[in-house]
Amino acid sequence: MKEQEIRLVEESWAHVLPVSDAAMGLFYDRLLTMDPRVAALFSGKDMAAQRLHLASALDLVVAQLRVPEVLVQTLRDLGARHAGYGVLEADFDKVGEALLATLEAGLGVRWTAAHVDAWSAAWQIVVAHVVDGYQRQRAA
Repeated sequence: MKEQEIRLVEESWAHVLPVSDAAMGLFYDRLLTMDPRVAALFSGKDMAAQRLHLASALDLVVAQLRVPEVLVQTLRDLGARHAGYGVLEADFDKVGEALLATLEAGLGVRWTAAHVDAWSAAWQIVVAHVVDGYQRQRAA
């Protein structure tokens, strides 16, 4: 990622972090309405814990954007775990779509085309390693 993209992700995440529980709630609302099959994967789950896990994961990613290689194994492990949850590979695209839509809704006028590009670039880093771990686990 370019330095300007990293700064945009960091700056926008700084606005989301103080309200991360509400933001992650909006994310899950959006994700779970996108696909009833995905919603079924969360049946009986502690959604407060899910929101906290997601916010923590995103915070870690944002903090490590300048050294993404630090995240490789963590993201692969995350993908491997999701292989056992009934997640389909295509679901990761839905997660990215829901994340961007949530950020857009939450950041309002602070959300620009440059933010879309920056967060999309960050998501591509994340999802590449998550999917790699997912595929490795499925092949094992």
